[in-house]
Amino acid sequence: MFNKETIQFILTGGTIDSYYSAVKDTAVPNKQSVLPQFIQGLKLYEKVVFTEVCMKDSRDLARTDLDKILKAVVRSKSRKIIITHGTYTMSDTARYLKAKLKKLDKTIIFTR
Repeated sequence: MFNKETIQFILTGGTIDSYYSAVKDTAVPNKQSVLPQFIQGLKLYEKVVFTEVCMKDSRDLARTDLDKILKAVVRSKSRKIIITHGTYTMSDTARYLKAKLKKLDKTIIFTR
């Protein structure tokens, strides 16, 4: 029988949750994530949990935001985590989590 584990989405904004502003000539994060509605509408997974940490361009992420992402990962009961993130500092956040996580017993995927 197929084991249906919960997938945890940790939402931080970034490219996937942004729109292009011609006035600012850059991508601007939405006020709220559109992913929960989109993912649930696909009905791919029975058990999906969404945690919105912030809605920022990755260049605007502060240490406090990284700490919130880390706390969300640590608190998650899921072993499968998808973190939405902007392109510019994605690798920095991944290195931060790797350095700070005591146990590496979860699969964490970053997507933009």
